[in-house]
Amino acid sequence: MNAYQKLEETKYPDSIDENCFSELIKEFRSDFLNENNYEERVSLHRFPNDFKNEILKELDDYLQKVQQREELRHNDYEKKFSGNVTTEIKEIYNADSRLKTLFDALMVYCDKNQKNLNVTAIHVAEYQSLSDLFVEIEKSKKYDSINKASQTASIEKSVFPIHFEDRSGIEFERLVFAYLIQLKNWDIIQYLGQTGNDGGRDIWGVYEGKSFCYQCANYRHLEVRKVKEDIKKLVSEKNIPDCFIVVCGGRVSANMRTMISSYAGQYGIKETEIWSGVEFEEKLRKDAPLLLKRFVNGEEFPEIPN
Repeated sequence: MNAYQKLEETKYPDSIDENCFSELIKEFRSDFLNENNYEERVSLHRFPNDFKNEILKELDDYLQKVQQREELRHNDYEKKFSGNVTTEIKEIYNADSRLKTLFDALMVYCDKNQKNLNVTAIHVAEYQSLSDLFVEIEKSKKYDSINKASQTASIEKSVFPIHFEDRSGIEFERLVFAYLIQLKNWDIIQYLGQTGNDGGRDIWGVYEGKSFCYQCANYRHLEVRKVKEDIKKLVSEKNIPDCFIVVCGGRVSANMRTMISSYAGQYGIKETEIWSGVEFEEKLRKDAPLLLKRFVNGEEFPEIPN
């Protein structure tokens, strides 16, 4: 049962509260698992992780469709951009430590943007529920592989994907910066994102007279509007780099790569690169394996050089 079907039910109060929101999240999770007969199918499958990959693909495709719903579209007419409600709510939550729960941030968002709380809450609950389920199933694949390996005499060693989204935006930026300072003998390399007023430049570097701007986007799904907003900041601040690189923590579609490269080219940016989470992880494994190990093990990074 999706959000539209839930809205047709009469059991919800005129104004959804936090308890009801939490119950909705549980219901959406349960509905999805039951509709897919998940528990029985995964227990009977000869290769459970193959089945889980099919479910993850289905979940990922569906989550992208949910984000495209009109009810989850955020329009900022003053700044002239369109984004996602779920992203805006997350940013509100992260920006104010007084907000104790996601529902608190949801109420702030709806009040500020004159959104219907009930309608928005049900759609957000569906997205949040299935997004959490995606992460849960992804992690269960790792544990299944570990258990299987422990029950065999094989000396095979499995390599599991890194969940960048489990870390904060600052931690992700620090990892990218630490990687970059090892990558080249830069003429200039600056971590500007830590100031909170970077003008569209998380990290700025100059190498052999060529300027590089790195934007860090630790989202499971990259949003074009966020990248466009950063490019507009670069233009307004007259900081147009020779090469613009977006480093992501999640997946990036081929269509999104094309849109971003085309948009950047309109403003005179000669080269554009987009690294997906998988691509960045492999770069780390190849060029900075010790750094990746420290990140995974939760060790602190060295202080940023002056």
